[in-house]
Amino acid sequence: MNDFVDRTLIKLKREYSKDETVAALTKKLREVEIELGKANAYISELEDERHKKSLMTGGEIWFKKYIKLKERFDKLN
Repeated sequence: MNDFVDRTLIKLKREYSKDETVAALTKKLREVEIELGKANAYISELEDERHKKSLMTGGEIWFKKYIKLKERFDKLN
């Protein structure tokens, strides 16, 4: 157990080279970009779903108004 703690402490105190730091940051950046892409895709999916629902609701309202106008027009004839 002591060996594990010692190795961990050495890693924490160790100064990493520029290449190692850049590689670690690049890897982390890729992971964050992937998560951001997933989040953006999910947001787009939700917006699309909301848009479809609003079109369906708007379409139903339009159709009801159309039926009422058609009934009024038919009564005039």
